[in-house]
Amino acid sequence: MTPPDATSTLASCSLLRPFRFDGLSVGQSESAPKAPAGDAKGFDVLLALDFAGSTGAGLDERLVDARGRLGRSGVLLIALPNRFGLRFWSGCPEPVTGQLFATLASDHTSAQAAPAASDRRLFVSRNELAAALEQAGFESLEWFCAVPDAHGSGDSGALLSERLVAAAPELVADIAWARPSADPLRPRLDLFVEALVGRELARAGLFSEFNSHFLVAAAVRGGSAGTSIWPRLRPPALEVGWHFAAGRREPIESIFELVPAGIVVDKRRLTSAAPLDFGRFLWTPPAKTALEPGEPLRLRLQSHLVAGRSAAFLGEFGDFYAATAQRFRPAGEEGSKWIAGEALDALLTNATRASDGEFHFFDLEWRSPGDLPASWWILRNVAACLDMLGPRFPEAATGAELYALLCRRIGVSPQLEADLAQEAEFGAAVRSGGAENPAALATALGQLWPTPVAQGLEPAAIRSATQLAATHQGLIAAYRELELWAAEAQQRATSVEIEYHRLASWAKQVEQEQEAVLAENRRLATWAVELEAQLLRRDREHAR
Repeated sequence: MTPPDATSTLASCSLLRPFRFDGLSVGQSESAPKAPAGDAKGFDVLLALDFAGSTGAGLDERLVDARGRLGRSGVLLIALPNRFGLRFWSGCPEPVTGQLFATLASDHTSAQAAPAASDRRLFVSRNELAAALEQAGFESLEWFCAVPDAHGSGDSGALLSERLVAAAPELVADIAWARPSADPLRPRLDLFVEALVGRELARAGLFSEFNSHFLVAAAVRGGSAGTSIWPRLRPPALEVGWHFAAGRREPIESIFELVPAGIVVDKRRLTSAAPLDFGRFLWTPPAKTALEPGEPLRLRLQSHLVAGRSAAFLGEFGDFYAATAQRFRPAGEEGSKWIAGEALDALLTNATRASDGEFHFFDLEWRSPGDLPASWWILRNVAACLDMLGPRFPEAATGAELYALLCRRIGVSPQLEADLAQEAEFGAAVRSGGAENPAALATALGQLWPTPVAQGLEPAAIRSATQLAATHQGLIAAYRELELWAAEAQQRATSVEIEYHRLASWAKQVEQEQEAVLAENRRLATWAVELEAQLLRRDREHAR
């Protein structure tokens, strides 16, 4: 399930970063040698990581094989995707075959017959994984909910113990579904807003059933791993959640600790704790703080948007700006044209609103030594809304129009081109990969607001289950047509490119032929002049 070298796996999989492997022997389920029967000296830790669900072996077979390679005192770390993950209900296709709802409708715990090994897949539910572990002679030490990156590689994301799930279900839902799940290779349907549905599932105690991926620490039943290896391997007991920021020039991790008073958040830079200075922008790690009270502002605004409450959306955004401008008012400044540089990270993604209406900020890592144009602050928050789903705003059909509308309501002059340039400069300082292109964000701002597919249905027009099924099949057919259209468009683009190169070659050939004709014309003209001169000389000779 993992690459053949365990050391490279530990280095590349950020979701394993919390575990302490020093002094422990680490192997892999497919490449580690099998321990002799009854041998207690096998590997201390055996990795069986398959975040993409791409293994060709069945779950029972995989666990029996892993137990044979582990030894009686070792710990198995196994990771697999959840076949009932919320992403598959909301319209994300099964990643290997590209089929909609495939993991929901069939058993994926056994090896799948497929034309090629790359088409085989292994997805499990929580109950299926728990039963398979028990059947193979394992006992679970701790369950974690894994949130790998969009590609399912495990290179970044979050790891959340089910202890944190039990203590703060809405927090883990907010982390797990902060952005809509996506398939980098295929278009997907957006049947509903995952963040809002995920929050309600978490409130109902169902987060673990619909989480994206599982990572389980297990030991051979009756062995001593639970009292010997596991306390050495697991992070400190207080730590119950870890989030790793992806794509940053300096990698950052957020650690969630469960203390008697509640949840405490500690944000750390992985390389060192020293502040970062990028000229106009400074990074300082926030102090360890208790989890801020209230509901995430991002979800409150998304709730307004998906319900079509544009007035409530604009009103709450206005309240948020007023609270931000009040807290981060520049020294000696009046009016609303500028905000203090400490508000650079004071965004709707880093704020909650309590029941008394008060806003609370968190993760204020970045600041600017100088004051910020209020229009840039508005642009930064509009950019944070681009992943939200909802019906078209009556007053603003695109992000760019929402930016202009908010500027007018707050009383500042829109400066879109200048704000885009500043956002690109800040993005280049924060993210790896060098300078950003302002045109990319400008293009995103110009797109129409995305609407959930299911929101476009008319419930009054669906009078029976048959009609609902027909509507559902129509959505799938539309999705397939979109796939075919994309494939045809790609073929046409390829044909156009081939024709372009053919025409370019033909044009070059014509140009060369024209040059040859011109050269021949010049030669003939020279010959004609010479001939005329010869004729003149002959006429003069005859005249004598």
